[in-house]
Amino acid sequence: MRQSIIILLIYIMLSPSALAIDMYFSASSGPGSSVAIIDSYQVSDGVEVRGGTRASFDRLEIIDSRWMEGAGSADAFQRYAGSGGYSGMTRFSAEDALIRMVGGASLKAEGFGASQAAAFEGSYGLAAVGATDRDGSWAETSVEGYDGRTKTIMTTGTGNSASATLDAASSGDETRLDITSHSPASRSSAAIQSWIFEGDILFSGMGYADAGAATAYQRSEGRGSDVGIKTSGFRHYPGVDWLPGNDYTEISSHVSDGSMRSESSVRTDVHGSASWQDLIAAAGVINLQSESKEFHVGVPGFIRDEEHSRASVDIQPSGGTDAEFSGRMTASMGASTGVKLQGVLRGLIHGEAEANDRTATVDTDGNWRLRMESQTDDDYVWMEIDTEEI
Repeated sequence: MRQSIIILLIYIMLSPSALAIDMYFSASSGPGSSVAIIDSYQVSDGVEVRGGTRASFDRLEIIDSRWMEGAGSADAFQRYAGSGGYSGMTRFSAEDALIRMVGGASLKAEGFGASQAAAFEGSYGLAAVGATDRDGSWAETSVEGYDGRTKTIMTTGTGNSASATLDAASSGDETRLDITSHSPASRSSAAIQSWIFEGDILFSGMGYADAGAATAYQRSEGRGSDVGIKTSGFRHYPGVDWLPGNDYTEISSHVSDGSMRSESSVRTDVHGSASWQDLIAAAGVINLQSESKEFHVGVPGFIRDEEHSRASVDIQPSGGTDAEFSGRMTASMGASTGVKLQGVLRGLIHGEAEANDRTATVDTDGNWRLRMESQTDDDYVWMEIDTEEI
């Protein structure tokens, strides 16, 4: 077996200014079979970078590894491509921070896999990975932190699909985590966005897309002054101007001055989108919403009508107490939503449900142990609350 070994060692410890490095590695074997890696580094004084690349030609493959550590600022961007039609990337960026990153990748003509483990502590950091398969389906994940500390492990890859995963632990002034996937063949997208201010979060999630569907999933536990999670699915119709999608489902949860543990998932395919979210929350303020909208296209380029339903719950405790709630929210195409909650509250709860021109509301104020449930469809609205005074 013929092999070509390329070892790259770069030490950047005492340079008087930032150093930019761009590298390109490629290998080919047989007619039309090739793989390539493009590396781009920009690092400041005090950051050390090492990397190694090995190419095998009998069974065409590039294996790459890289390592970065130090104090200062850095931007490392690696891109992947193969003759099978895929592409991918990993990125790590930090400013005024303690930095450590270890990455690896294996590229074959038909697909690739890559991983990135990173840690940063300082004013700013970003880690991201993504992949696009030969049919154009793609998945991406990212974590971004400000004035804090973040550790993350990420993977991405392609075969007959595209996937990306994210596991992160972060604390600081602000952390944002994103998962997005898209299937152009089924005109479907799935997305999850999570954020936390002045607090900490543990997060695990993934995005996946193939010719038939786009999916996203997350499990997280966060505490801070502001904690939120949004789970969304979109269906796109060519020729109709509506962003981010023509049909969509969206579930959002938000707490202030408290904690939230949640798990959520969304899948979107040719039949529509379906989302769910489970949560346990204890906080000074809790805001929840489940929404679904479906458009019916008439003359090309014009929207004939729409079905829209939404259920929202606002919980406002009083007397310096926290509200404690758990439950599930759902949303699916066809303008359908569902909410089931139970909890303990000293204060006010307001619920509102609507579907097209129908509405239902509930309000109560007191010291309660309560259950709340809501259902909506394109022509049906129901919401009720059962209370027990404590």
